[in-house]
Amino acid sequence: MTVRNGLTAATSRKLKVSDIPQGVSCDAIQLLFENEKRSGGGEVKDLHFDTDSTTAIIEFEDPSVIDRVLQKLPLAIQGKQLKIEIYKEVDESEKVVGDDDEHNDLPKTTVEVRGFSQDTSADALEMYFENTKRSGGGPIRNIEWKDEVALITFESEADTNAVLQKHHKFGGMDLDVKLYVPPQPVPMYQDKLLISGLNEKITEDCLINFLEARGGVSPVVILYAEEDDKQKALVSFESPPDLKKLQDACQRKKLEGATLVISQVPISRCVLVTNLATKTSEDTMHLYFENTRRSGGGPVKKVEMNKEAGECLIFFEDLN
Repeated sequence: MTVRNGLTAATSRKLKVSDIPQGVSCDAIQLLFENEKRSGGGEVKDLHFDTDSTTAIIEFEDPSVIDRVLQKLPLAIQGKQLKIEIYKEVDESEKVVGDDDEHNDLPKTTVEVRGFSQDTSADALEMYFENTKRSGGGPIRNIEWKDEVALITFESEADTNAVLQKHHKFGGMDLDVKLYVPPQPVPMYQDKLLISGLNEKITEDCLINFLEARGGVSPVVILYAEEDDKQKALVSFESPPDLKKLQDACQRKKLEGATLVISQVPISRCVLVTNLATKTSEDTMHLYFENTRRSGGGPVKKVEMNKEAGECLIFFEDLN
């Protein structure tokens, strides 16, 4: 018996039965698990049998039945031993969680489907996933196409869970079906802005005066860089600036003939370190940047060295 993620019979009404011999019918499986003498089972509330993966998900009316079944192991049908385990529902532990949890409370009823042929129609895919016997699914609320990916939203989470537990073959193709996780918003710095569109006439004093007069904010640090022969500035402020106010000001009035473009700066877990001595090792950089007192850093995920350029990239575990 395999019990994963600390699941016990007390937390589930369902069993997953695998390695079912070819030719065994759904009725035969139900009869076995309703026979208390043979399997320890009881009245079956629901049974999903996937003949392609030879796997069945069995839900009992009484959850205490599961304890009896597990005590009867091993069980066999047609002379072949079955693999029986507590069924693991799709839950929060299977969701990829970002730094922003705004999507955590959304119903998990959308699956992401890949691997179908290019000539597959939305109608055909909808009919397949609404067919409970074939796909485990049920009524569909919406299908959205994104390039070679179909996002299918079911009416219920139960249908979604059943679909995720099955192997899907459609139009001769093995489908890749997984729970859809909405993209997480990219966190932005609140006290930094990127200003592009600068020209050689705009001095640092000129830029500071413009930001103070038009945005009512005072820069504390300005770092310049060039990209494609165009100058940009990363500006840090004493307090969070009003982004829209600055953007509107730049649209209304040019600075030394240039229309400035103001944008937010995404927070990165990675920093570039330059001017390294040739003898500097990866371990040294790892230890230094994990030393909060010396570097202000924290737990380091990895270090990528470029000794020829005298540079390295430090990837931190946390954004902070």
